[in-house]
Amino acid sequence: MTSTVRGKPKSGRTWKDVRTAKHSAMKKDKGLHTAFHIRRKIEEQVKQIRNASLERKKAKDELKRAKRLKEEEKRKRKLENERRSEIVVPHEDS
Repeated sequence: MTSTVRGKPKSGRTWKDVRTAKHSAMKKDKGLHTAFHIRRKIEEQVKQIRNASLERKKAKDELKRAKRLKEEEKRKRKLENERRSEIVVPHEDS
């Protein structure tokens, strides 16, 4: 392929070759295709992984919720105990 000497391209990209054929005229090959049953197997594995991840997330959220409720109860009891200890019954000596 002998190309004629050309000037500097307007864009400055001297490393780009000049196309001699249209994109639609270039030979195209089919991409890699996996068999249908293999795709279904992969999809099923992805579903299982996604479900397992969702279950772990739900369990973690439930643990967080239980911990938060426990801390709230503890805080309420502590406040109640502090209020109870503030009340001083005067003891009269007779």
